[in-house]
Amino acid sequence: MLRGEDFGRVPIERVSEELGRRINLWRLSRKIKMADMAEEMGVSRPTLQRLLDGGNTSTETLLRALVTLRLIGNLDVLVPDISSSPMARLEGGRSLSERKRVAPQQEPKSGETWTWGDEEGSE
Repeated sequence: MLRGEDFGRVPIERVSEELGRRINLWRLSRKIKMADMAEEMGVSRPTLQRLLDGGNTSTETLLRALVTLRLIGNLDVLVPDISSSPMARLEGGRSLSERKRVAPQQEPKSGETWTWGDEEGSE
């Protein structure tokens, strides 16, 4: 069994196995049969089994399992929303959702050649 501090020190395959083990324990604690869970998730039983075994599955399969087990509300614990970072606000900055991407500089059009002094504002 892995604990939080261990996840960064083990191969990703081992983390996937632990995730599958935990999902299976939740399924068992809720007394949900594999076939019933797969049906509610909208996936095949082998797809669910692959998730529970820690195999390679899609993010959508994982999310469907969390919804079925009513664990999706814990997603904020797994990946906290930092779009409104309190530290950015304290430092007087804008939240991440307010930040804008810098536009890339325009490349010369095909057939045009760039020479020194062609920058905007230079004369």
